Amino acid sequence: MALLLIGKKLIDCYKALAPEGDHEAMVKAHHEMQQTPEMYQLIVAYDGLREALDELHKVGLETAIQTNRGRDSLVPIFEHIGISDVFDTILTHEDVTEPKPNPEGIRIIAERLNIKPEEMIMVGDTAIDVLTATNAGMAGAVGVLHGFGTEQELRIAGAKEIVAGLGEVPKALRSMSYGS
Repeated sequence: MALLLIGKKLIDCYKALAPEGDHEAMVKAHHEMQQTPEMYQLIVAYDGLREALDELHKVGLETAIQTNRGRDSLVPIFEHIGISDVFDTILTHEDVTEPKPNPEGIRIIAERLNIKPEEMIMVGDTAIDVLTATNAGMAGAVGVLHGFGTEQELRIAGAKEIVAGLGEVPKALRSMSYGS
């Protein structure tokens, strides 16, 4: 059941998990819990994240993120792990009408960065991320094995490169002729 919920809006997750519940109250409680100091103590950045982003910027690549998380919970997390200043644009669920794998978010990011989706590469850790890249007509996708997706799922979804962690992303992009 859990994997079927990845990438879904939070309220839709609660509707699936507790069909008879007060879904709005569940979402509110979820957001309140996410804002507690105890939760922030549990959050750490993936190994190599900051270094990979810095390396991509050094070679002139812009970075963006699309997440189904809300901006009110994302920004404090990014501040906590020290990456609030590294993305050229951030897209949250408030910015789109349809979540991934719908290509709407990628089109918005492309417009904000003044590039075409086919000039972009997705880096993601789920099959939904990779399918988003395909649906948006992106140049490709790099699957990262630190998250919820298995190597097989990422390959079946169409990832052109698979890496064990974010520190390997710059090398994978170079092998795809990006970031050279």
